[in-house]
Amino acid sequence: MISEGDPEVVILATGGEQIKPDIPGIDLTLVCNAWQVLGERFRPGNTPVVIGGGLIGMETADYLCQKGTQVTLLKSLNIHRFSKSPPRLYVAHPAQRSRMPTPFQHYCKKIEESSVTVLIEDKEQILSPVDQIIIAVGLKPNNKLKEILQAKKICHFIIGDALQPRRIIEATEEGARAAWNL
Repeated sequence: MISEGDPEVVILATGGEQIKPDIPGIDLTLVCNAWQVLGERFRPGNTPVVIGGGLIGMETADYLCQKGTQVTLLKSLNIHRFSKSPPRLYVAHPAQRSRMPTPFQHYCKKIEESSVTVLIEDKEQILSPVDQIIIAVGLKPNNKLKEILQAKKICHFIIGDALQPRRIIEATEEGARAAWNL
């Protein structure tokens, strides 16, 4: 389409791609991603584990808590269990942190049919029972067209998650700036 249209300028807003961490067992049937759960394509499990403690992981854990589910949230450096304390309060209001469970150093080592093996303070621990693993580790830029635009020497602006995954407010501002620069 770029070749046929011969554009003068392109605003590249192709979004981001979900990151799939390299964890043994990640292709098992109990594993899904946050977008599948939040989009209600997958029903929340009774004992879910959310892997990813950034905004996507916290939003997913909050959604599950509001559905009445006790959630285990594995962050890059911490593990938290939530039942009634909405994680968004943890993110939005640092004063609420005192109400949250104590964090531990961890590393997700392996996913199995009904458990997750984590390394906590240099000791393996099995979290079980687990009936759903939700991957919510975030996005990486989807900017594959950038190379084509550069090779064809087409003026272009990369905005939003195609530049760097963040919040919608940054993408909107970048889109407006790109349009003003045309």
